[in-house]
Amino acid sequence: MSKQKNNMMLYISAGVLAISLLVHFLARQLHFFGDMMHHSGNAMIMNSNPQALNLLLLLPIVMLIIAFWMYARRPDDPKVALFNTLSMVFSSMSMISGGNGDVVFHFSIFMVIAILCFYENIRLITIATVLFAVQHIAGFIWFPRLVFGTETYSLIMLIGHAFFLICTSVAVSLQIMSNQRYKRTYQQEQQLERGRIVDALTQRLNAVVQGIANGSSELMHIASSATMHGEEMNTRIDGVARGSSLQKDQASLALDAVAQNNQQLEQIRAAIDLVLRRSDETANFTEISNQSLQQLNQEMELLLQAVQQSRAHIRSLQQHSQNISQITGFIQEIAAQTQLLALNASIESARAGEAGKGFAVVAQEIQKLAHLSADSAKQITSFLAEMTSDTVKSADSMEQVNTRLDAGVAATKQTRDTLESIWKHSAEVGQGVQHILQSSQLVSASSVHISGSVEHIAGIATAFVNSCNEAKETAGRQHTANQEAVRVAHSLTTASEGLQRVIDQLRAE
Repeated sequence: MSKQKNNMMLYISAGVLAISLLVHFLARQLHFFGDMMHHSGNAMIMNSNPQALNLLLLLPIVMLIIAFWMYARRPDDPKVALFNTLSMVFSSMSMISGGNGDVVFHFSIFMVIAILCFYENIRLITIATVLFAVQHIAGFIWFPRLVFGTETYSLIMLIGHAFFLICTSVAVSLQIMSNQRYKRTYQQEQQLERGRIVDALTQRLNAVVQGIANGSSELMHIASSATMHGEEMNTRIDGVARGSSLQKDQASLALDAVAQNNQQLEQIRAAIDLVLRRSDETANFTEISNQSLQQLNQEMELLLQAVQQSRAHIRSLQQHSQNISQITGFIQEIAAQTQLLALNASIESARAGEAGKGFAVVAQEIQKLAHLSADSAKQITSFLAEMTSDTVKSADSMEQVNTRLDAGVAATKQTRDTLESIWKHSAEVGQGVQHILQSSQLVSASSVHISGSVEHIAGIATAFVNSCNEAKETAGRQHTANQEAVRVAHSLTTASEGLQRVIDQLRAE
């Protein structure tokens, strides 16, 4: 409180000093107070000792400077109040002297005494009263012009001034003492009331401290348990998040597999369509082949008949060849006999001489014809031998052709039966392919539904992963909050301990 009082009183002292300076300026420079008032029936006389006035003006300035300096060093220094008091007292004295001792300016004494009541310090009022008394006594005895503005001043007036100054000081002192006594009484009552309040407060604070201690312990236990559970929950959430991520990945893989399955189903459907078309074409081709085989079977039967007829002709040809061979043998025998006859005719013509020359020529010609017939018969025999050999070979080939034609007819019949079986199986395959196509369409529809379900599952997995991440963040924040709760519990424990120390201190006081 002394700091605030010193601060305010410094400005008040400066104000009092400013009033003193103003009075000096008005009285000494402008002679504003020269002819205004009279004192004790004597005219006021202007002071003619400027050195004394300057000294009286310099003293409060020096005191105020010292007070400011001490306040700057230590604002609550008690000496600041003393120098403030001296500055105001000397300012009042300077004001009285500067105002030619006019009675009006003597009222500044009471102003200073009244201002000093703010300090509530009887010692400072006593010092001011003594200094004002010394001023008046010294002025009455040695310097009446500086104090009273006249050469003569009555003792009665001096005693009156002294009486009112003492009364004012005593009254102010009594007021200060009464105020201090009242403050002490009030402080005692306040102390007692404070003691009762402190006792009640300490009891309540004890209960509060106990509750805080218990609550902080329970809070610390709960926060520690919550921290452990939060860490466990965070760990489990991490596991769930990883599982959800794996589920999301598996759903993505399943979605990809379903997409690939759809593509493969499309390819299978295209292949089934192609197989169905090929099956229809195969059935048509089988039908056409069956008809062709029927025609081929008829043609082969006709060919078999022609071959059999050719066999009969070849056999007849073999018979004719044998007959021709016999005839050529007979011709050869005739040719041999003819040659023999021609030889005999030649011999007989030679015997006949000239008469037989013509017959010899005929015999020669016959012999030549016989040779030609024999050669022709040989050629015919050779040709017939070759023709017979070829006929035999042809007969053998015809036998083989006949055998093969029989096998071909049988194979044709078997092929026809096989084609009929193929046609029947192709029809069955077509029906099976139709069923497969219908099943593939159902599978494709189911695959589309499964794809939608997998996409929905993937969306749910993604949302669940996001929820797990949010739960993880929430768990992290909860873990941080739990740690903060632990810290707050420690702080509450520390605060309760500090509050307990304060309560103990209050009880000690």
